[in-house]
This record gives sequence, structure tokens and C-alpha cells, in this order.
Amino acid sequence: MAEGKIYTKVCRRCGKEFQTHKIKMQLCPDCKAEKKKEWSSVRNEDNRKPKQTFHRTVPDVLPIRPYTAIIEQYNKTHGTCYTYGQFEMLRFLKKITKEEINDLQREKGTA
Repeated sequence: MAEGKIYTKVCRRCGKEFQTHKIKMQLCPDCKAEKKKEWSSVRNEDNRKPKQTFHRTVPDVLPIRPYTAIIEQYNKTHGTCYTYGQFEMLRFLKKITKEEINDLQREKGTA
């Protein structure tokens, strides 16, 4: 097995001279081990903290087929041409109220 080139480096942390086969090595083996211990303890502390949980509220979900009929009815009534995604966004932003949707359901007879 061929031996690679050996580089003599100066440790960035302690200033000690060391030899390595890797050109990008910047820390001596001792400092590298210390740094690894420090970082593992920091990671362990982070893992011990309870994670913040977010509770997402899902709006009332309607079956897609009757829902598209409601969207078509809304578009006819208001002179718009909203797609399912656009309609959902407006509903999410509460620019289209539940009352409007309920009225359209009653008109269409899908309730």
C-alpha cells in the first residue's frame, strides 16, 4: 500500500506542531478529540430541552366533489373564476365566511 504525502501542520487551537496525511487538517488529534467532546455535550444539552410544539388547527374539511360544486356556485354568484386552491386560501384568510359557504350549500342542495 502506497504511503501518501505527510504534511507538517501547526494546530490552530494549541499551536503544537503535528504531522498528518490530510492537507486540510487544522487541529492536532488531541484538540480534535477535545472539540468533539465539547460539541457532543452541547448537542446533548440541546436534545434534553423539550421541543416546542405547534398545534395546527385544521379548518372544516369538506369532501372535494360537493366542494367543487360550491366553488362553481360561488364563482357564478360573484362573477369570479376561483380555483380550488384560490378558494381555500380565501377561506383560510377568512375573506370567505362559513355563512357564505353554508348559504351556497343550501342553495345547491348539497347539505
